[in-house]
Amino acid sequence: MKKDIKKKMDLQKGFTLVEVVAALAISALVITALISLTISTLRTSLDSKLLLEGTKIANREIELVRAYRDNKDVSWVDFINNVRACSSDNPCHIDSSGRPASGKNSQGIGAEKVEWFFSVADVDSGGPIPAGNYPSTVRISVSATWKVGDKQKGSYIYTDLSNWRMK
Repeated sequence: MKKDIKKKMDLQKGFTLVEVVAALAISALVITALISLTISTLRTSLDSKLLLEGTKIANREIELVRAYRDNKDVSWVDFINNVRACSSDNPCHIDSSGRPASGKNSQGIGAEKVEWFFSVADVDSGGPIPAGNYPSTVRISVSATWKVGDKQKGSYIYTDLSNWRMK
């Protein structure tokens, strides 16, 4: 009887080591999967947050351009003259004083940085507004962009503004 027990013990000596190695391998796979899932969730969460923020910023910029057009001290001719040069090659934004300014604007830092600008085009021709021309309707396009990882993403909104005062 003692011989049988000793024989069984001798056969099981290596199994504990094999079980520990197998358990470590399975644990490593599970931990790797959990870390990958966490990183993916964080990236998706950041992407969603920036999409909401970018869309909000783009809508706000459209409203700021509209408010500038509707300012009682700004005629349609003044409005066109002040936004005529704004294009995708020469971006503009509405500054803190409520007037068009050259260049892009930005908010946030690092992974949460969002940049935006607006451009203006003649609705009829689809291109820039020529000097001396004052079309009755212009298209304002706002681009808000950000990066998630190495991918450039954005929110793009446009509206047509008209000379509703007819002055």
